[in-house]
Amino acid sequence: MRRALFLMLLLAFVLAGCGGGQASPTAPATDTPEAVHEGWVAAMRANNRDALLALAADQQFNVEFVDGSLRPLRSLVNAGKYGPLVKVETGSLTDDSVGKTGVSVWTFERNFTCYRTILEAQGGAWKVTNWGVMAHCPEKK
Repeated sequence: MRRALFLMLLLAFVLAGCGGGQASPTAPATDTPEAVHEGWVAAMRANNRDALLALAADQQFNVEFVDGSLRPLRSLVNAGKYGPLVKVETGSLTDDSVGKTGVSVWTFERNFTCYRTILEAQGGAWKVTNWGVMAHCPEKK
């Protein structure tokens, strides 16, 4: 899993450097929804705004979407209310009516929080269209 996170961070840095954080509409569709989800979660953990912009869907207000997604997580991590971040885990994606949904569990020393990532195929590549805290974490199987 660490290797996959490293590869996704590397990919995100390369994408960010090749076009100001926006993927080319003619780029080949090589990303899987799993890779995009892992990359999104890794970029959130690393506070990497450029990588998040590269993985975000091309939609109106996508900069505001990324900044609005990153801001609360920064506050949670930096506040220290629940202690330091211990680990972040992602599970299998599920199909929904339009695309895929991924869940990540952010475990702090004294609490945990689950985030839902919504992905859709857009222009031949998977992109993140929504991300936020879940009211209830799914039960582990």
